[in-house]
Amino acid sequence: MKTSNHLNTKSKSTKVEQVKNNPNTVNMFSNLNGIPENYIDDNIMYSKKSKYKAIFLCCLGFIGIAGLHKFYTGKKLAGFIYLITVGCLLVGTVMDLMSLVLGDFRDSNGLYLRE
Repeated sequence: MKTSNHLNTKSKSTKVEQVKNNPNTVNMFSNLNGIPENYIDDNIMYSKKSKYKAIFLCCLGFIGIAGLHKFYTGKKLAGFIYLITVGCLLVGTVMDLMSLVLGDFRDSNGLYLRE
């Protein structure tokens, strides 16, 4: 049994090395600018979505177009609810704006927004 586990580990590691060394797979994980879609900084993985764009879209909720920041970050149902309830009577918009400014807001994948 120990030899079969060893063989599985070896075959998995060689597959990982093949994927890493293949130039076609590297392009799969980055966008057109060569910047990774998700990147890791200080052991925290960040989304490809911009925090400042989300703040701008959230501020549009104060003039009646609420929920655009939710659509931008991939939270479509919440965005629709914000849109039809005017940001849950602006309470939700204010809470989300504070969360965005403090850096606690996350996208639909649970990743923090990048700077």
